[in-house]
Amino acid sequence: MKLLSPWVFAAKIEPYKRIVAVYACQQNLALAVSNHYLNLAEGQRVLCVRQQRFPAAALRHLINQFDAGGFVLGLHPGISRKTTQTRYTVDTPQMRSRIEELVLENTSPCLPKTWWTLSAPGKTVRQGECKLDLLGNSNCAQSTTHEEKRSTSATQRSGARCHDFGEEFLQNYLDNMGSLNTFG
Repeated sequence: MKLLSPWVFAAKIEPYKRIVAVYACQQNLALAVSNHYLNLAEGQRVLCVRQQRFPAAALRHLINQFDAGGFVLGLHPGISRKTTQTRYTVDTPQMRSRIEELVLENTSPCLPKTWWTLSAPGKTVRQGECKLDLLGNSNCAQSTTHEEKRSTSATQRSGARCHDFGEEFLQNYLDNMGSLNTFG
């Protein structure tokens, strides 16, 4: 099954079936799933990619839990991060082909799939692109304000909250394709 353009994909998706997003950000694969009406996204899990090895069995197990009608794939462009051993860049041809192989061949090969392109940091957003506010160094942010720090109960509740980029990515796709997802 070949990849479809986002607009062809939106036209082919079955009504009341969910869309699953697989989004690579830094060394993680973030999963999100839409509701049956294709208007809200919900973050699911984040799978860690270790030593460029993808958790294929875990991804297949998670994806099979949903009544999926199709997949939206994405890579965060331009994040490059120096570690002590290597320089790691997400949007590489190898990463793109590995994600395509993982989702196209290993999980539900008969369902429609598309890439939703992302805008690199600093670039202007064109039609069909998504601009997410992702941090280059970390994908976790402190969610406590100055007043919350005074209250012990508020500090215990909030703590460090990890932002789910998969959910934001899929919600952006659903918002941009909403006019095509009307089944009337």
